Amino acid sequence: MVSLGLNETLSYILINDKEVNMFTTDTFEPVRLLDPMSEDRNTLRYTMITSLFKIYEYNAARENKDVSIFEIGKGFYKRNEEYGEELKLCALMSGEFYTGINSKKQVDFYIIKGIVEETLDSLGYENRYSFVKAEKVPSEFHPGQTADIIVNGKKLGIIGLLHPSVASEKVYVFEINLSALLDIKTGKMKYKEISKFPSIKKDIALVVDKDVESLDVAKTIKKACGSNLSSVEAFDVYEGKGIEDGKKSIAYSLTFSAQDRTLTDEEINPLLEKIVESCEKEFKAELRK
Repeated sequence: MVSLGLNETLSYILINDKEVNMFTTDTFEPVRLLDPMSEDRNTLRYTMITSLFKIYEYNAARENKDVSIFEIGKGFYKRNEEYGEELKLCALMSGEFYTGINSKKQVDFYIIKGIVEETLDSLGYENRYSFVKAEKVPSEFHPGQTADIIVNGKKLGIIGLLHPSVASEKVYVFEINLSALLDIKTGKMKYKEISKFPSIKKDIALVVDKDVESLDVAKTIKKACGSNLSSVEAFDVYEGKGIEDGKKSIAYSLTFSAQDRTLTDEEINPLLEKIVESCEKEFKAELRK
Protein backbone atom coordinates (compact mmCIF):
# COMPACT_ATOMS: atom_id res chain seq x y z
CA MET A 1 0.00 0.00 0.00
CA VAL A 2 2.87 2.36 0.76
CA SER A 3 4.39 1.62 -2.65
CA LEU A 4 1.05 2.61 -4.21
CA GLY A 5 1.28 6.07 -2.66
CA LEU A 6 -0.79 5.76 0.53
CA ASN A 7 0.38 6.67 4.03
CA GLU A 8 -0.04 4.15 6.83
CA THR A 9 -1.79 5.33 9.98
CA LEU A 10 -2.61 3.94 13.40
CA SER A 11 -5.94 5.01 14.86
CA TYR A 12 -7.88 4.48 18.08
CA ILE A 13 -9.91 1.26 18.30
CA LEU A 14 -12.24 2.96 20.78
CA ILE A 15 -15.10 5.09 19.47
CA ASN A 16 -18.42 6.45 20.66
CA ASP A 17 -21.24 3.88 20.83
CA LYS A 18 -23.35 6.18 18.62
CA GLU A 19 -20.81 5.70 15.80
CA VAL A 20 -20.31 1.93 15.93
CA ASN A 21 -23.05 1.11 13.41
CA MET A 22 -21.97 3.72 10.88
CA PHE A 23 -20.58 2.71 7.45
CA THR A 24 -21.95 -0.85 7.63
CA THR A 25 -25.14 -2.86 7.23
CA ASP A 26 -23.76 -5.94 9.02
CA THR A 27 -25.70 -7.36 11.95
CA PHE A 28 -23.78 -7.54 15.22
CA GLU A 29 -23.91 -6.48 18.84
CA PRO A 30 -21.44 -3.70 19.74
CA VAL A 31 -18.77 -4.41 22.36
CA ARG A 32 -19.09 -1.66 24.95
CA LEU A 33 -16.58 -1.14 27.77
CA LEU A 34 -17.87 -1.70 31.29
CA ASP A 35 -15.89 1.19 32.73
CA PRO A 36 -14.81 3.57 29.93
CA MET A 37 -12.45 6.43 30.69
CA SER A 38 -14.54 8.66 28.43
CA GLU A 39 -18.00 8.45 26.87
CA ASP A 40 -16.41 9.56 23.59
CA ARG A 41 -14.43 6.30 23.57
CA ASN A 42 -16.68 3.76 25.23
CA THR A 43 -17.04 1.10 22.51
CA LEU A 44 -14.72 -1.06 20.42
CA ARG A 45 -15.05 -0.27 16.71
CA TYR A 46 -16.51 -2.77 14.26
CA THR A 47 -15.42 -1.08 11.03
CA MET A 48 -12.21 0.93 10.68
CA ILE A 49 -13.86 3.37 8.29
CA THR A 50 -15.14 5.28 11.34
CA SER A 51 -11.59 5.70 12.66
CA LEU A 52 -10.09 6.75 9.35
CA PHE A 53 -12.91 9.20 8.71
CA LYS A 54 -12.09 10.91 12.01
CA ILE A 55 -8.52 11.35 10.77
CA TYR A 56 -9.84 12.83 7.53
CA GLU A 57 -12.08 15.26 9.45
CA TYR A 58 -9.12 16.36 11.58
CA ASN A 59 -7.07 17.11 8.45
CA ALA A 60 -9.92 18.74 6.51
CA ALA A 61 -10.60 21.09 9.43
CA ARG A 62 -7.00 22.29 9.02
CA GLU A 63 -7.36 22.79 5.24
CA ASN A 64 -5.50 19.59 4.36
CA LYS A 65 -7.96 17.84 2.06
CA ASP A 66 -5.42 15.74 0.14
CA VAL A 67 -5.63 12.63 2.29
CA SER A 68 -4.59 9.13 1.17
CA ILE A 69 -4.26 6.82 4.16
CA PHE A 70 -4.66 3.16 5.06
CA GLU A 71 -4.59 0.97 8.12
CA ILE A 72 -4.48 -2.72 8.91
CA GLY A 73 -6.24 -3.33 12.21
CA LYS A 74 -9.02 -5.13 14.02
CA GLY A 75 -12.76 -4.77 14.25
CA PHE A 76 -14.69 -6.23 17.19
CA TYR A 77 -18.19 -7.62 17.59
CA LYS A 78 -20.51 -9.89 19.54
CA ARG A 79 -22.79 -12.43 17.87
CA ASN A 80 -24.80 -15.26 19.43
CA GLU A 81 -23.36 -14.43 22.85
CA GLU A 82 -19.82 -14.92 21.54
CA TYR A 83 -17.19 -12.23 21.17
CA GLY A 84 -15.06 -12.06 18.05
CA GLU A 85 -12.57 -9.93 16.17
CA GLU A 86 -11.54 -9.64 12.52
CA LEU A 87 -8.41 -8.30 10.87
CA LYS A 88 -9.28 -5.70 8.27
CA LEU A 89 -7.63 -3.50 5.67
CA CYS A 90 -9.14 -0.07 5.26
CA ALA A 91 -8.19 2.94 3.12
CA LEU A 92 -9.53 6.47 2.65
CA MET A 93 -8.68 8.84 -0.19
CA SER A 94 -9.73 12.41 -0.96
CA GLY A 95 -8.50 15.49 -2.76
CA GLU A 96 -5.53 15.06 -5.07
CA PHE A 97 -3.47 11.89 -5.27
CA TYR A 98 0.22 12.10 -6.15
CA THR A 99 1.01 9.75 -9.02
CA GLY A 100 4.66 10.73 -9.40
CA ILE A 101 7.10 13.62 -9.20
CA ASN A 102 5.21 16.82 -10.04
CA SER A 103 2.27 14.68 -11.09
CA LYS A 104 -1.07 14.42 -9.32
CA LYS A 105 -4.65 13.58 -10.12
CA GLN A 106 -8.03 14.18 -8.49
CA VAL A 107 -9.12 11.08 -6.59
CA ASP A 108 -12.09 9.28 -8.12
CA PHE A 109 -13.72 5.84 -7.93
CA TYR A 110 -11.36 4.37 -10.50
CA ILE A 111 -8.22 5.39 -8.62
CA ILE A 112 -9.27 3.74 -5.37
CA LYS A 113 -10.61 0.74 -7.31
CA GLY A 114 -7.16 0.43 -8.87
CA ILE A 115 -5.60 0.41 -5.39
CA VAL A 116 -7.85 -2.53 -4.44
CA GLU A 117 -7.02 -4.37 -7.67
CA GLU A 118 -3.27 -3.94 -7.22
CA THR A 119 -3.52 -5.11 -3.60
CA LEU A 120 -5.56 -8.23 -4.40
CA ASP A 121 -3.37 -9.08 -7.40
CA SER A 122 -0.23 -8.85 -5.26
CA LEU A 123 -1.78 -11.23 -2.71
CA GLY A 124 -2.43 -13.84 -5.40
CA TYR A 125 -6.14 -13.31 -6.08
CA GLU A 126 -5.85 -12.07 -9.66
CA ASN A 127 -8.92 -12.88 -11.78
CA ARG A 128 -10.74 -14.19 -8.69
CA TYR A 129 -12.44 -10.98 -7.58
CA SER A 130 -15.06 -8.59 -8.89
CA PHE A 131 -16.86 -5.37 -7.96
CA VAL A 132 -20.62 -5.78 -7.83
CA LYS A 133 -23.23 -3.11 -7.27
CA ALA A 134 -24.02 -3.24 -3.55
CA GLU A 135 -27.36 -4.81 -2.65
CA LYS A 136 -27.35 -3.14 0.77
CA VAL A 137 -25.79 0.31 0.86
CA PRO A 138 -24.97 1.89 4.24
CA SER A 139 -26.67 5.27 4.58
CA GLU A 140 -23.24 6.92 4.86
CA PHE A 141 -22.33 5.80 1.31
CA HIS A 142 -23.45 7.25 -2.02
CA PRO A 143 -25.96 4.72 -3.41
CA GLY A 144 -24.84 5.24 -7.01
CA GLN A 145 -21.11 4.86 -6.39
CA THR A 146 -20.81 1.96 -3.98
CA ALA A 147 -19.90 -1.66 -4.70
CA ASP A 148 -19.32 -4.90 -2.84
CA ILE A 149 -15.88 -6.47 -3.18
CA ILE A 150 -16.42 -10.12 -4.11
CA VAL A 151 -13.66 -12.76 -3.91
CA ASN A 152 -14.41 -16.34 -4.98
CA GLY A 153 -18.11 -15.48 -4.98
CA LYS A 154 -18.07 -14.26 -1.38
CA LYS A 155 -18.56 -10.67 -0.24
CA LEU A 156 -15.43 -9.63 1.64
CA GLY A 157 -15.61 -5.86 1.59
CA ILE A 158 -17.05 -2.59 0.37
CA ILE A 159 -15.78 0.27 -1.79
CA GLY A 160 -17.36 3.58 -2.64
CA LEU A 161 -17.94 7.30 -2.28
CA LEU A 162 -19.20 8.67 1.01
CA HIS A 163 -22.59 10.38 0.91
CA PRO A 164 -22.58 14.21 0.56
CA SER A 165 -24.49 14.42 3.84
CA VAL A 166 -21.47 12.85 5.56
CA ALA A 167 -18.64 14.61 3.71
CA SER A 168 -19.02 17.82 1.71
CA GLU A 169 -15.92 16.94 -0.33
CA LYS A 170 -15.56 13.73 -2.30
CA VAL A 171 -14.18 11.05 0.03
CA TYR A 172 -13.64 7.48 -1.19
CA VAL A 173 -13.08 4.48 1.08
CA PHE A 174 -12.73 0.73 0.95
CA GLU A 175 -12.53 -1.96 3.59
CA ILE A 176 -11.62 -5.64 3.15
CA ASN A 177 -12.03 -8.40 5.73
CA LEU A 178 -8.48 -9.80 5.74
CA SER A 179 -9.36 -12.60 8.15
CA ALA A 180 -11.86 -13.99 5.62
CA LEU A 181 -9.68 -13.17 2.60
CA LEU A 182 -6.60 -14.98 3.89
CA ASP A 183 -8.70 -18.08 4.59
CA ILE A 184 -9.12 -18.42 0.83
CA LYS A 185 -6.24 -20.43 -0.57
CA THR A 186 -4.31 -18.93 -3.43
CA GLY A 187 -2.81 -20.92 -6.25
CA LYS A 188 0.82 -20.76 -7.22
CA MET A 189 1.64 -17.25 -8.31
CA LYS A 190 2.76 -17.02 -11.93
CA TYR A 191 5.21 -14.39 -13.01
CA LYS A 192 5.50 -13.06 -16.53
CA GLU A 193 8.68 -11.45 -17.78
CA ILE A 194 8.33 -7.74 -18.41
CA SER A 195 8.57 -6.97 -22.10
CA LYS A 196 11.79 -5.32 -23.21
CA PHE A 197 9.86 -3.43 -25.87
CA PRO A 198 7.87 -0.19 -25.39
CA SER A 199 4.14 -0.47 -24.79
CA ILE A 200 1.59 1.55 -26.74
CA LYS A 201 -1.27 3.40 -25.05
CA LYS A 202 -4.59 4.19 -26.70
CA ASP A 203 -7.78 5.73 -25.32
CA ILE A 204 -11.26 4.76 -26.44
CA ALA A 205 -14.70 6.00 -25.36
CA LEU A 206 -17.84 3.92 -25.81
CA VAL A 207 -21.44 5.05 -25.42
CA VAL A 208 -23.58 2.38 -23.74
CA ASP A 209 -26.87 2.09 -21.88
CA LYS A 210 -26.80 3.69 -18.46
CA ASP A 211 -27.23 0.37 -16.61
CA VAL A 212 -24.25 -1.34 -18.31
CA GLU A 213 -21.40 -2.01 -15.88
CA SER A 214 -17.95 -0.75 -16.89
CA LEU A 215 -16.38 -3.99 -15.64
CA ASP A 216 -18.48 -6.04 -18.07
CA VAL A 217 -17.38 -3.84 -20.96
CA ALA A 218 -13.73 -4.18 -19.85
CA LYS A 219 -14.06 -7.98 -19.90
CA THR A 220 -15.41 -7.85 -23.46
CA ILE A 221 -12.53 -5.57 -24.49
CA LYS A 222 -9.97 -8.00 -23.04
CA LYS A 223 -11.60 -10.95 -24.76
CA ALA A 224 -11.62 -9.14 -28.10
CA CYS A 225 -7.91 -8.26 -28.00
CA GLY A 226 -6.31 -11.32 -26.48
CA SER A 227 -2.76 -11.34 -25.15
CA ASN A 228 -1.61 -8.17 -26.91
CA LEU A 229 -3.76 -6.08 -24.56
CA SER A 230 -1.77 -5.93 -21.33
CA SER A 231 -4.16 -3.70 -19.40
CA VAL A 232 -7.52 -1.94 -19.67
CA GLU A 233 -8.60 0.73 -17.21
CA ALA A 234 -11.77 2.82 -17.10
CA PHE A 235 -10.83 6.40 -16.27
CA ASP A 236 -13.94 8.46 -17.01
CA VAL A 237 -17.72 8.10 -17.03
CA TYR A 238 -19.74 10.95 -18.55
CA GLU A 239 -23.44 11.69 -18.78
CA GLY A 240 -24.80 14.98 -20.01
CA LYS A 241 -24.56 17.28 -23.00
CA GLY A 242 -23.93 15.39 -26.20
CA ILE A 243 -24.93 12.03 -24.70
CA GLU A 244 -28.40 10.65 -25.34
CA ASP A 245 -30.75 10.30 -22.34
CA GLY A 246 -30.46 6.87 -20.77
CA LYS A 247 -26.90 6.52 -22.10
CA LYS A 248 -23.43 7.14 -20.71
CA SER A 249 -19.92 7.37 -22.12
CA ILE A 250 -17.18 5.22 -20.57
CA ALA A 251 -13.59 6.05 -21.49
CA TYR A 252 -10.90 3.37 -21.25
CA SER A 253 -7.13 3.57 -21.30
CA LEU A 254 -5.71 0.60 -23.20
CA THR A 255 -2.11 -0.59 -23.04
CA PHE A 256 -0.85 -2.83 -25.85
CA SER A 257 2.43 -4.73 -25.74
CA ALA A 258 4.23 -7.79 -27.09
CA GLN A 259 7.11 -9.82 -25.71
CA ASP A 260 9.10 -9.91 -28.95
CA ARG A 261 8.54 -6.55 -30.65
CA THR A 262 7.07 -3.07 -30.50
CA LEU A 263 3.54 -3.17 -31.86
CA THR A 264 2.69 -0.85 -34.74
CA ASP A 265 -0.45 1.14 -35.49
CA GLU A 266 -1.09 -1.28 -38.35
CA GLU A 267 -1.36 -4.07 -35.76
CA ILE A 268 -3.27 -2.11 -33.10
CA ASN A 269 -5.90 -0.44 -35.32
CA PRO A 270 -7.57 -3.75 -36.26
CA LEU A 271 -7.73 -4.60 -32.55
CA LEU A 272 -9.49 -1.29 -31.84
CA GLU A 273 -11.97 -2.07 -34.61
CA LYS A 274 -12.53 -5.52 -33.10
CA ILE A 275 -13.22 -3.91 -29.71
CA VAL A 276 -15.92 -1.68 -31.19
CA GLU A 277 -17.48 -4.61 -33.07
CA SER A 278 -17.51 -6.86 -29.99
CA CYS A 279 -18.97 -4.16 -27.72
CA GLU A 280 -21.54 -3.23 -30.35
CA LYS A 281 -22.63 -6.87 -30.52
CA GLU A 282 -22.61 -7.41 -26.74
CA PHE A 283 -23.93 -4.05 -25.44
CA LYS A 284 -25.14 -2.19 -28.54
CA ALA A 285 -22.28 0.21 -27.83
CA GLU A 286 -21.24 3.03 -30.11
CA LEU A 287 -17.85 4.63 -30.50
CA ARG A 288 -17.94 8.15 -29.11
CA LYS A 289 -16.65 10.55 -31.72
